[in-house]
Amino acid sequence: MSSKQKGPKSLHKFHFMSEIWQDREIRFDVKRDQLACSKGEFEIDSINSVEDTKGNNGKRGFLVVTNLRVIWAQHNRPRTNLSIGFNCITSINIKTVRSKLRGNVQGLYVMTKVPKPKGPQKRPRFTRFEFIFTSLVRKSPRLFTTVQAVVRGEFVISMCSSLSVLFFLFFFFFVFFVFFLFSLFSLFSLFSLSFHRSVDLTFFFFFLPSLIFFLPNFALFSI
Repeated sequence: MSSKQKGPKSLHKFHFMSEIWQDREIRFDVKRDQLACSKGEFEIDSINSVEDTKGNNGKRGFLVVTNLRVIWAQHNRPRTNLSIGFNCITSINIKTVRSKLRGNVQGLYVMTKVPKPKGPQKRPRFTRFEFIFTSLVRKSPRLFTTVQAVVRGEFVISMCSSLSVLFFLFFFFFVFFVFFLFSLFSLFSLFSLSFHRSVDLTFFFFFLPSLIFFLPNFALFSI
């Protein structure tokens, strides 16, 4: 008799295609080894006495913030846990919530979305989740300051990396365009009868460098 083994609950069914899933997925009730920091992941801050007010109201736990995700686990039952990747977070707000342990307090609202598995529809589909975390330590702003600072810092880093890539592409195509114009000018000079002595100079200074630059890039884009 064969029995089906139940693995960790994952909202992304294709997580096996990538080794790094911590920053792009939301997982519930994962094993202890998946809560540990992976290769390249490091812990930034750990906060005790944090309540998952949305899903586990009245349960005391701890919150761990790494450079890839936010982890929450229950104190007396670590199997009850959450792993929220930074790429899934869309917004963070502070609102008043109702906690079973503290009453009406300020809670950290974390809005997220994850892509659904591809189906027959062409439009991308997303599943949205809302998480609310409440600090059970009175007058302690660490929960708000740490999570907000790290998430905003990761957003700024991703924006800077995207801008650097765009700047590199713009500079590459600009240089390519300039050399292409020089190549056209060189060809025009070669076939023009009005330029005699300038033909050799134009050929060596403009046409040959442009040709050397153009052919490898043409082969690269054709592949």
